[in-house]
This record gives sequence, C-alpha cells and structure tokens, in this order.
Amino acid sequence: MKLNHIYSGNCISIMEEEIAKESINLVYADPPYNLSGKTLNLVNNSTGGPFYKMNEDWDTWDYNEYLEFTDQWIRQCYKVLKDNGSMYVSCTYHNIGEIITIAKKCRFKHKNIITWYKTNAMPNITKRTFTHATEFVCWFVKGKNWQFNYQELKKFNPIKTKDGKDKQMRDMIVLPIVQGKERIRGGNGRAIHPTQKPEKL
Repeated sequence: MKLNHIYSGNCISIMEEEIAKESINLVYADPPYNLSGKTLNLVNNSTGGPFYKMNEDWDTWDYNEYLEFTDQWIRQCYKVLKDNGSMYVSCTYHNIGEIITIAKKCRFKHKNIITWYKTNAMPNITKRTFTHATEFVCWFVKGKNWQFNYQELKKFNPIKTKDGKDKQMRDMIVLPIVQGKERIRGGNGRAIHPTQKPEKL
C-alpha cells in the first residue's frame, strides 16, 4: 500500500490487491446506504439551498445484492485490520441493522453506536414522517485489547462539568451537515460527492 495516496476504485479489490493483511490500525467506512432515487427534488429551498434526491449508480442495488456487497467489504476490512484495530461505519436507520449483523458474522465485536445529530438536517419533503435529523456511526473492534483514547476524547468533548473540567465523551455528536467552504463542488456548483461528511466527525 502506498502511503499518502488516494485510491479510487472498487474498495473490495483494492483491499485485496493493495493492502496487506493485518496492516491497518483504523478503518472509517462511509459505505453506500442504498437509498438512491430520482424524485423529490426541492430546488427552491429557502433554508439551506437546493436539495436534490441522491441518484447514483453505485448506490442502487436490490436488497440481496446490497447484503452481498456489505458482507464482502466488511470481510476485507477484517482481513486488513491489525489485531485490536477498530472499524467505524457511517450508517442510517435504513441499514444499521444489516451493518451490525454482518459485522458480527465477520467476527467483529460491536462496542458503540454513536449518534450524529445534524443541526441543519435536510427538510422532510413528503411531510409524512419525522424529519431525519440523525445518522449513526457504529464502532466495531477486532480482538480484545482495542485502543480507546479516553483522555483525548474527554478533552475533545465540548460539554464540560460545572467547574469547567473535562467530561467523559458521550455517544452523541452534534454537528451540522457539510456546507460552505468545506463542501467540495464541481464547476456547476453542485456537490461532487452527495454525502460528504464533516471532517470533524
């Protein structure tokens, strides 16, 4: 594997061909959620700019295909992770059950579900459900002696005790979705990646 190099391609084949077994300390995966659709655009949105329903070929499978893909990439993550390494996986309520079930089947241990509360969540266009203001990050470990930076996370936690001391990091992160300068855009002004995550996350 080349260091400081971005690989663009099929994650499964890249992990198989380019990354040695048990050579990685940490995986952060933001896999497709399998939610693409062609309708429900909101171009004249006054609160956060135009909203376009995601429609990407790489995010469209039937259910069994999606399960097979998820199983394949999680198995490869397990192979390339060192013993005692960690894997964090972004997901929503649509696919969190499948992610957890498959990861456990692949011998990962599930430690936490971190809730990301999006302060500027996309609007509920249908007006038939609650607004989806949260996503999740599942934390899995390989082995028994995983690393957890307890003191560093206390410092990172914006919530302090009454006397201003550091407080234990909780499984809730409050952040806006990516906007402004952090959002990577193409020449047409549209976001290059439809689900870019905040770097702070």
